[in-house]
Amino acid sequence: MNKRSRTPWLIFLAVVALSIAACATTDKETQTPEDIEQAAFNDLRTEIRETIDDPTRQTTVISHVDELQIEFKSMRSSLMEGKSSVRALFADYDASRENFEELIALHNTTMKSQRKQIGESHRVLVESMTADEWSALNKKGSKAMNTLLKSLQSS
Repeated sequence: MNKRSRTPWLIFLAVVALSIAACATTDKETQTPEDIEQAAFNDLRTEIRETIDDPTRQTTVISHVDELQIEFKSMRSSLMEGKSSVRALFADYDASRENFEELIALHNTTMKSQRKQIGESHRVLVESMTADEWSALNKKGSKAMNTLLKSLQSS
């Protein structure tokens, strides 16, 4: 085959390969950030059940995870609300620089408060576990929490 007769076949093969790749989406790609967050917290709860043997302590630690999840949901909601407010302000041609500064200051104050609350919830979670349990949980890699943090950062 000469070069000219190979070109259409190469193009055809490239189109087929790209079509297959485009159709091969996974559930992870179609999940919402909220779905990813829920799955991450469920995975963390499972890891805790596998790490802590005492059912009473499991319940206590999982209740701290529940509190942490509520804080994450609140922070995600505030992030979405902040983005929506900025878009609305950008759409308002009469918005002044002061309006933007006030919105940014309010958003920063809200985020700082929520980060502090998440930090406090995380501290309580860590303190409710022994050093060995925390170490064992960290050795599991806590892929769930890494996924959760990436999801939150992408919002």
